[in-house]
Amino acid sequence: MIPPLKAVAAAGDWSAQLRAFAELLQMEGPPPDPVLRRALADDRFASTLFMSRGQPALLRKLVASPANAAFAEAAADAVAPPVMATVGHAVAAMGRWAASGFATLSAEQADARMAVCRQCPHYTAAPKNILYGLTFDAAVDMNICSACGCVARRKSKLASEDCPKGYWPITQIKEADHA
Repeated sequence: MIPPLKAVAAAGDWSAQLRAFAELLQMEGPPPDPVLRRALADDRFASTLFMSRGQPALLRKLVASPANAAFAEAAADAVAPPVMATVGHAVAAMGRWAASGFATLSAEQADARMAVCRQCPHYTAAPKNILYGLTFDAAVDMNICSACGCVARRKSKLASEDCPKGYWPITQIKEADHA
């Protein structure tokens, strides 16, 4: 992610990110959702947008690009990482969580993260395989992040974890949470 977009990704919920993005690009109003999604996923596109700020005609052309349509909705064909890569991510995440003293976020912070996930093109149904079959309880949210393979609802609660695409708002962890 290009440095100017890190502040946008940390701006809060999706609508706050859209407003921050519009401000960064010196646009009159927020761009359509697919434009920000594409910018967050494609550094080259993001750089082109950033270099075009203050040039309304060029920005309009970039915002109207047909290539943005691919970022309109969660990709139906989004594929989770391979099972062994997902297991590796999970083991590393458990190590980070243990090192944090098993710190978790407040319900409000976890809910803010999940609100972002629900708008993300990587938030998708878990594939039907043994790994996720062992992980899920039928009564809970059955969606994963196709960027990292993690169970979104569970990952959103861990203070030691972050969105692999940088979409989650920055959370402030109380010192008491680490005790």
